[in-house]
Amino acid sequence: MLVAIRGKHTKKVLWVIAVVVIAAFVLSGARSFLDKKRAKAIAEINGQTVVISNFKSYVDLARLDTILYSNLNKKDQKITIEEIIEKASIYYRLLWKAQEEGIEVSDGEVMEWINRNFSRSGKFRRESYQQYIKHISRNFGFTLTMRSFEEHVRNLILINKLWEDSLDVSVTDNEVETLYAMENQKAKIAYLFIPYEKFRVDVGIKPNEIEEFYRDNTALFKREPTVNIAYALITEKDKMSPEEITELAKLKTLDQLKEKTSLEIKKTGLIKRADLIKEVEVTQEIAQLAFSLGLNQISPPIDLGENFIIVGKEDEQPAFIPSLGEIKPEVKEALIVSRAREETNRFSSDLLIEINQEETKNLKTFANKNNLEFKQTDFFKYFDYIDGLGLNNQVSAIVFSLAKDEVHSKVIALDKGAYILQLKDKTPIDRSDLQNKKEEYYNKIEERKLFIERLKFITKLNQEIIIKIPSVK
Repeated sequence: MLVAIRGKHTKKVLWVIAVVVIAAFVLSGARSFLDKKRAKAIAEINGQTVVISNFKSYVDLARLDTILYSNLNKKDQKITIEEIIEKASIYYRLLWKAQEEGIEVSDGEVMEWINRNFSRSGKFRRESYQQYIKHISRNFGFTLTMRSFEEHVRNLILINKLWEDSLDVSVTDNEVETLYAMENQKAKIAYLFIPYEKFRVDVGIKPNEIEEFYRDNTALFKREPTVNIAYALITEKDKMSPEEITELAKLKTLDQLKEKTSLEIKKTGLIKRADLIKEVEVTQEIAQLAFSLGLNQISPPIDLGENFIIVGKEDEQPAFIPSLGEIKPEVKEALIVSRAREETNRFSSDLLIEINQEETKNLKTFANKNNLEFKQTDFFKYFDYIDGLGLNNQVSAIVFSLAKDEVHSKVIALDKGAYILQLKDKTPIDRSDLQNKKEEYYNKIEERKLFIERLKFITKLNQEIIIKIPSVK
């Protein structure tokens, strides 16, 4: 039976697979590494043991699927290790479910897929088919034969059949019209802007008020966990053979790396999870990997293209909330901003009451009378940037729900201030164009719904399949 991975330990296990399997595969000589480790257990799930060797086929399937549908080439791969591993683990789950459901794919279905994708003018071109398999093997590190390629194709078809059997969505005419309107209708608005700065008061704040604000809002001042990442780059200057690089994968700690190699080890200093290692051209995923490691633990060599990198966790600082004494100026500033927001919203709400009582339709006149900032936009669509307000779908939803000249019933509080908003004009829906594009929008909505249903399906599958990480002896 096939098995899959889930639970709170999923990410940890995936990274174990990433650094042990993927990093090893990209090295020359990785085949011998795999042969030595092929029986090594990564996890135990529902009584079934997952070992490196039988997970490799799902990594290959994920990579092949990415290549087939993304037109990647070896020099310009934008897919990350983490994405491949995540995709492989999902395929692991889905193929387990397909087998449980008794879904099968015939040889005829496989050949139909191959004929469809390798035919020109209705004629299957066997030579092109063979050359394509050789091209993938040569440029992406596969050892594909026509037989093994066809088995990968069988699994991809099997997953599609599982989706077809398990997912069912419907699309209404109202949903089609709504999406068409969001992408095609245009509106223009007028608004009053009341900046928070207008009510900012920096003086007269007492120490006990700062203490009280800190006590009631400690979560605002929480610091993210940080890690000091140690890393060693292996370049052409180090003149290491593929075999020597493979041997480095046996090292487990920073101490061993320092003792047994002469590689220069650099450190980032304490950085947050979202920070990049700026000293070298490393993707954020490498920094994420370092966060997942244990203290003093290192990764095997990871292929960066021209170079390799080994990363480790030198030190870590857990999340914490600084004492008031350490951040008193920051707390005072947060209190000033909070009070300015509150006063701005109170003032703006009073203005809106006055506008409604007077049944004001001309916001410009009202703004001039009350010395307020007035603006009016050009026409924009639902997903467009709104001049003075930015990209905000919640604001767009409000705008396109209003009738012409209607003032929105609530004050809109955004980052820089409060807004009182009025719809000035809105274009009608082009019924003829909507009818011509109905099928296009139907398919667009259906695909979005299917995507959501796939996520729900996988989430449920995760709950059905329990993972247990085996103890290390």
